[in-house]
Amino acid sequence: MRRPDGRRVEIDVQMAGLVQALWATGLDTIECCEDTGDFYALGGAALSPAERFRRATYFDGFAYLGMPTPDLQLLLGIAHDLRDAQWAAASVLEPTGLRPESVLYFPADRIDELAELLARRSAPTPAQH
Repeated sequence: MRRPDGRRVEIDVQMAGLVQALWATGLDTIECCEDTGDFYALGGAALSPAERFRRATYFDGFAYLGMPTPDLQLLLGIAHDLRDAQWAAASVLEPTGLRPESVLYFPADRIDELAELLARRSAPTPAQH
């Protein structure tokens, strides 16, 4: 896919519609994964085998979005009605302060629903024509 700035990026197939909808809404992305459990199970991180297994089990069935923190905050507001206790957002605290990006873990079976919500939000209304 091409980012709004023209750079080519690889996006997981199931996340492509969501990422396009995020970009159309003016929100930026840093990285994403359609199944975070599989990412860890398949060795997608430099971790011990035991830690990869723990994370693969914990994140099985969860999607992942990495975004600039202000954009993720906006997304959380937009997706308020979709969110439940399974959704978790996190920021990393460094000695110098918070990192500029944050992450969202949410059930992978909600990817399309979130994309549709964003698409409706970014679609022109009849008054905009």
